[in-house]
Parts: sequence; C-alpha cells; structure tokens
Amino acid sequence: MDFGASPSVPTRKEFEALHRDRTNSTDNASPTTFIPVGASAYTEGSTYTTLYFKCHAQGGDGETQFVRASMISPQRLKGNSQIKDRVTILNSVSRRLAEELGCAADASLPATVPDPEPT
Repeated sequence: MDFGASPSVPTRKEFEALHRDRTNSTDNASPTTFIPVGASAYTEGSTYTTLYFKCHAQGGDGETQFVRASMISPQRLKGNSQIKDRVTILNSVSRRLAEELGCAADASLPATVPDPEPT
C-alpha cells in the first residue's frame, strides 16, 4: 500500500482518456471499474486499486486537498467479489488514516463499500 498527498483528483473522464493514451489500444487495456467511495476509487485489471479521499492538510510540500491511496495485489484474491474486496481493504485502511489525520468527516469513506458503478 502507498499513501500520498494529491492536490486534485482526476475525473472519470480524465482517467479514461489517460488510460486510453497509456495503452494506445482498447484491445490491450485492463478492465477498469469505478466504485463510489471517497472522492474517487477504481480498480485496474486484477491487481491495481486506487482511492482518493478529501483531507485538507499542510505539509512540507505545501497545501494538499486529497490523499491518494493505492494498492497492488501480487496475486488474484479468492472469492466472487475480488474488485469489491480490494476496494474494501483499501477503504478500511484509508478510513483509519483519515481518522488519525482528523479528516474522517470529509473523507466520504463508508463503513460498507457499495457495489461498483455500471461501466
């Protein structure tokens, strides 16, 4: 897992454009699933999970509005809800961090992760 400050959150449209540019072909693109958690949450393929949540803070690099949390799963999780399970893990750790940072009220990190958005 990795956590870092982020001045902004890419919109779904911006993410999809960047993802398309990165792969240069929809045939080679990893499936991306968005889940309504925090400011933005998505999974790419069977290993990458990213979640952004609102957390205003002042640090050594200046002011930040969001925290970006990411996780790489070295192998596929077992079970029928792998995408939701990965976001649940990252959401749970992010909720704890938001509590420690004093921004849980603004983070929009639910106790239970909702189902993925339709593609």
